[in-house]
Amino acid sequence: MILYYTLLLTLALATAPVFTDRLLGFTVEKYLGLLCLLYAMVYLQRRKSPVRLWGASQTHAFVFFFLWAAVSWVALSRQPFQNSTLFVYLSEMVFLVSTLTLVDSPKRLRWTLIAVLASVVWGSLYTLREWQKAIPIYGIGYRPLYSPAGDPNYFTASAVLCLPVAFYLIVRSKRRSDRLLSIACLVPITAAILVDASRGGLLALCATGAVILFQTRGRRSAKMLLLGGALAVVLLLSPASPIHRLLHPNYSDVAAQDNRLELWKAGLRMTLAHPLAGIGLDNFKAELPSYLGAGPRIDFIAHNTYLQMLAEMGLPGLIGFLWILTVTLRSLARASRIAAETNATLVYCAATGLFAGVVGFSVAMFFLSAEFLKVFWFAVFLSAAIERLALAGARTAGTVAPQIAPRSEVAPRAYRRPRHAAGKRAFPAMP
Repeated sequence: MILYYTLLLTLALATAPVFTDRLLGFTVEKYLGLLCLLYAMVYLQRRKSPVRLWGASQTHAFVFFFLWAAVSWVALSRQPFQNSTLFVYLSEMVFLVSTLTLVDSPKRLRWTLIAVLASVVWGSLYTLREWQKAIPIYGIGYRPLYSPAGDPNYFTASAVLCLPVAFYLIVRSKRRSDRLLSIACLVPITAAILVDASRGGLLALCATGAVILFQTRGRRSAKMLLLGGALAVVLLLSPASPIHRLLHPNYSDVAAQDNRLELWKAGLRMTLAHPLAGIGLDNFKAELPSYLGAGPRIDFIAHNTYLQMLAEMGLPGLIGFLWILTVTLRSLARASRIAAETNATLVYCAATGLFAGVVGFSVAMFFLSAEFLKVFWFAVFLSAAIERLALAGARTAGTVAPQIAPRSEVAPRAYRRPRHAAGKRAFPAMP
């Protein structure tokens, strides 16, 4: 498992030192992923109980999406395979198998969450270091651009996805070590989000906070409100803040906004011209000049994940991606309900935190072409493993009869959106 945890340490970094170095045409990270897959295959053969890789809804959705992307690349793309998005999706397919096979116990889930939070902290420290070194030259409003964490907008989206997990561990976990470790992670991650000053990231953070408020009831809601209020005060008072960029944009901020609007208009024109098949995977940038209106020439990707998929892979590609998002959120909500009823605190924190994070990331994707970010695909695949752990815990506790193990391994009907006097709620109250 040490190989898998080491691989997770690179998820939030764009150019992880050593791991992104090339050896015989491939990065060290890719070789590490293959070693994890080999270990997963060996572990799969030694398990006493089988792992139904095809049983998860996330697997169905991702395979459909991957196959359609492959058809689009073969038929229309002009990008070499090794530099294509299809190669990224193939790498994620390997990661899917490793995650569903290896994360099969609460202990492994705990170390998995720690490794991912450590990855975001690692990127946050790089971001803060670059910002601190640049302050004497460019001032406190400098946005880090050149650290291994990569583009501030992309890193903020990854950080927002993982931040709620640490948030819930602080408030909910019964283990003192989990709470202290999460506090240690929360501070640098929040500081990095602050100095990155991503406007799309700010909207994603607001969406995440709204979900957390909806999820939270009972005596722990005061702690949630206190933490959220402290973060809001810091965002409002700090001179290095996305709120400052949102309320007082400079020339480059206005130019970036105008460019996005032009890119979105061009993406809509591509969609209207090729609604079913799209223009081909990875062809957005190459085809852009033919679909731009009069005005300055711009040379960017769509800066909107949904629109880029719709333009490049047509309606089936977007439907496949939305399918992935839908089954991920449903799986996390179901796991949260089961974990709450069986008092599985760690599983509850992972499921509920990732649910809020994925919602926030979905908002960030309106302003970024973020389909290649590894943290997002990790959350998709981990959601299937979390649901299985929740079901296994329920069967052990006697809440679910052992024979109720459907082929798809989804939760039994008793756990599907229970009705309450006030209507339907996706999440249980926090006891």
